[in-house]
Amino acid sequence: MQALCDFAEDLDILIAIENMPNIPKIFGTYPDEMLDILGRVDRKNAGMTLDMGHANTMGLVDEFLEKCLDKVSHMHIHDNHGARDEHLPLGQGSIDWKKVMGKLTGYKGLMVTEMSSVEEGAQCLEFLRNL
Repeated sequence: MQALCDFAEDLDILIAIENMPNIPKIFGTYPDEMLDILGRVDRKNAGMTLDMGHANTMGLVDEFLEKCLDKVSHMHIHDNHGARDEHLPLGQGSIDWKKVMGKLTGYKGLMVTEMSSVEEGAQCLEFLRNL
């Protein structure tokens, strides 16, 4: 990651390391683990992609927002019921999006819906407008 960041820095590119879902033997599933990874990479152009669905599979949505939000430069937003990474439209799983969006008032980065169709992406935008 350090070598990648060093190469990307010359091109003015930010590298955003993504938290991972509940998969055995994989790094980046816990907030403290993500902070440790970013600390070890130790580059100005290293940030975090906070995948809300992945955080929900770990039951750690609130903890990721509390501990990591100042490191987040990019977000993947999709829903699930907590057991697996379902990539459901917002509001069709167990994530409390009103609470999540309330914690993101100062967030300036991008949010990408990870849907399987344009229609599902439009559903997500409509859901957010109606919060």
